[in-house]
Amino acid sequence: MSPPSTGSVGVLHVIAPAPFGGAETALLALCRGLQEQIRPSVAILADARSGPFIKQVESAGLPHTVVDSPSRNYLRDIRALRTLVRRDRITLLHSHGYRADAVGLIAARLESVPNVATAHGFTGGSLRNRINQFIGVQALRHSSAVIAVSAPLGTTLQGEGVRRERLHVIPNAWAPPAGQPMTRAAARARLGLPADGRIVGWVGRMSAEKGPDLAIDALAGLERDVSLCMIGDGPGRALAEGRAMELGVMPMVRLAGSISGVWEVLPAFDVLLLSSRTEGTPMILLEAMHAEVPIVASSVGGVPALLDEETARLAPASGPALGDALRAALADPDESRRRAAAARRRLAERNDMTQWIDRHLALYSSLSGVRAA
Repeated sequence: MSPPSTGSVGVLHVIAPAPFGGAETALLALCRGLQEQIRPSVAILADARSGPFIKQVESAGLPHTVVDSPSRNYLRDIRALRTLVRRDRITLLHSHGYRADAVGLIAARLESVPNVATAHGFTGGSLRNRINQFIGVQALRHSSAVIAVSAPLGTTLQGEGVRRERLHVIPNAWAPPAGQPMTRAAARARLGLPADGRIVGWVGRMSAEKGPDLAIDALAGLERDVSLCMIGDGPGRALAEGRAMELGVMPMVRLAGSISGVWEVLPAFDVLLLSSRTEGTPMILLEAMHAEVPIVASSVGGVPALLDEETARLAPASGPALGDALRAALADPDESRRRAAAARRRLAERNDMTQWIDRHLALYSSLSGVRAA
């Protein structure tokens, strides 16, 4: 465990982070917003992949504790969280993700404090993931309150047994950190991409629900002068590589791995592709809307509530359908830029950070009396 944070904090956020992803981005944005009114802290259940997220938390100046947990020892995690609750006089615990939800619920119950769990989406996929999802759903059923990041996800959670009176639909919001996205040339240089040529970007965890294989299938139907840059890592990387080799498009694919500050490099892309099979409110789309990058996205989960045909191109979650949408976006760059500009305006109109933060504060207050200063 890292050295203790100083001072008294009321709300402890708990996450077992991937190197980066939507839940991690949402947590950072939420804590930055909360800092102006309360003092949140973060418990990071860390393994060898957690370094990039830890650096982001440190850069944001958030009080945090790193709980070394490379072997997913749930009992050790629970003991560590209980220690933090007592040490920092925590009055509410807020978890993000299956593992954090499970250990957070138990720690909160044992320490007699309420808990909130944010459901960012379901992953499905492998047997291990489905088991983790089952455990997470059990934790959600017994949590003091559950936040769903989209209305469709809220409906799914009710179907899984989460009681309506405990369920709160609060779509994600996002405010960019200080600075501006890179120029196209600088972003391409950072990613090691050619200065010229048509490039589709893909950002996410390489796992079944994010559809990296669908992105490869979509690429296979495009002209051979189009390339695909995939930012991210995960268990589906080898499958994506295998699919690209099988379809003969591996020379068109650049696997960039995990990088920090993804929102800064989005201007490198002519189009951002979201090929997810399931989603909540994807943070990467908020980032792309801010960067004014044209978007092609599968019309799943909370995506249609965020974007429509005036602001992006939406398609079913299939390789051929997404390929057709990409072809249309690349064939008419002026129209794609018009939609991207409309998406940025919509983000400014609807992405109300103040309301997002206020709704969390109101929920916290209703459960534990945590109030803004």
